[in-house]
Amino acid sequence: MRIRYLALPVALLSFTLSGFTQTAPEITAVTLIHSACASGCPAYSLKIDGSGIVRYDGKAFVKVFGQKTWSVPEKSAESILDRLRTGGFVAGERAGRFLTDNGSCASIPSGKQIAVVIEADGHEEMPIPSCFSPELEKIVEDASAFAGASIYTAGHDAEREAAIKAVLDAQVSAWNRADLEGFMGGYWMSKDLTFFSGGSETHGWTETLERYRKSYKGTGKQMGQLTFGDLKIEILSPESAFARGTWKLVMPDGKTPHGLFTLIFRKFPDGWRIIHDSTGGA
Repeated sequence: MRIRYLALPVALLSFTLSGFTQTAPEITAVTLIHSACASGCPAYSLKIDGSGIVRYDGKAFVKVFGQKTWSVPEKSAESILDRLRTGGFVAGERAGRFLTDNGSCASIPSGKQIAVVIEADGHEEMPIPSCFSPELEKIVEDASAFAGASIYTAGHDAEREAAIKAVLDAQVSAWNRADLEGFMGGYWMSKDLTFFSGGSETHGWTETLERYRKSYKGTGKQMGQLTFGDLKIEILSPESAFARGTWKLVMPDGKTPHGLFTLIFRKFPDGWRIIHDSTGGA
């Protein structure tokens, strides 16, 4: 399983970093916080305590959203906490800093997307920005592996994807029977709908419908037969997603205009609707 890491901003370091003695602290739990990123990094957290209880909270780009709890062997959980206890991550001057062996602050590669929160002696603490030791990185990898995090970050949300695909299939069917209003049923009926194409912007459901009418229903215009291809749907949250793919029209004169599209969907009480459409011709 590939894991990404990121040091969190200073503003998030509101956890108590004082009050720890030089004696070995009693570490009771560790939480791995995986952050989302522009390229689709999974956003979720895993909290593992010494009794082997794993608490999961899926936020975005994951197969399962929301909170789940399961258990792992207590021995495995304790081994992770023991490595944190003996690694000097929270004692004395290194409290909350997770420095390298020589006490310096290692720079974290910009592509990494994780934070670690250690719960010890009734306090929580996490790394200062840009400090992450190789030892801690290995502990994070091992903890994620035995906690079974991959089952929550692999695959897709089949139910939501099927619902979104049904909206697109209905649009194709409506277009191919020359029902432009039916095709527009897949869009959010709001003045805040946005449609980008050909270097221009259209705002509003009614305005987008009129744009389609001028392009495909005007004098001498024809709608042709529409197909979508190479469709990929990414669920961003329980109520948002984006889809991308190719479009192609087969016109009566034999021409085949085609191109690419990217759509942003939102889940409304009456179903999934497109709130933004960016379509371009090849």
